[in-house]
Amino acid sequence: MAFQEPLMGKAQPSYTFSIIYNTRTQLPVAMSGNPHPRTRLNNELQNIYGSSAQDHVRWEIYSQGPPNALIWHATIYIDDMNYGYASSRTVACAQDDAAETAYNYLKREKSSRR
Repeated sequence: MAFQEPLMGKAQPSYTFSIIYNTRTQLPVAMSGNPHPRTRLNNELQNIYGSSAQDHVRWEIYSQGPPNALIWHATIYIDDMNYGYASSRTVACAQDDAAETAYNYLKREKSSRR
């Protein structure tokens, strides 16, 4: 492979991208328009517990199956109560699904108090 000189005097290729921010939280939003499930759950927990939110959360994550076909299991506990469980082929998807379940449970719980 030969060394190439930079394109002097010629137009350089340019790349642009944009980050979409949630107007309420000023946090980046996923391309679907919704914040990432774990981010959304974290934001809700911050609203409830403030800066000590992480002291109230515990994850239990493990895998089962042969190495070429692992299934990951994720359970999220908030104040030692099971708020969400999910299984998936990847750790991230299992955590995201469990976080989404926990977020929905928290929102239902919050709306029933009103």
